Amino acid sequence: MGDGTTDRKSVPTPVSGDLLVNEIWVGAGHTCARTVLALAYCWGTGGLLGTGNNTGSLTPLPVSGGLVFATLTVGAQHTCGRTDDTDELYCWGENTFGQLGDGTVIRRLAPVKVLGQG
Repeated sequence: MGDGTTDRKSVPTPVSGDLLVNEIWVGAGHTCARTVLALAYCWGTGGLLGTGNNTGSLTPLPVSGGLVFATLTVGAQHTCGRTDDTDELYCWGENTFGQLGDGTVIRRLAPVKVLGQG
């Protein structure tokens, strides 16, 4: 839920923290948001959050690397984003079918640059 609980809610409930969010995306096991400062925060199932570890979170955590994103998109179990300053693509999460574009099928716990750019 992003509010520190796993309780089902029947009314909209604020996400924990003081983040000012522009956009939000929901996957099958995780949710990610892009703040007004263009930083990515995710919460949910471990290994999908881009934090560099397998630990899940009930509240938003910053995606590692300090990347500034122009946009994000969330798949069922992975996330990709385009950086604001360099226009590069980065992805993280499950990679069973090579969906992260890094030339492997290895789960990535932190953002990795998509191959074949520029």
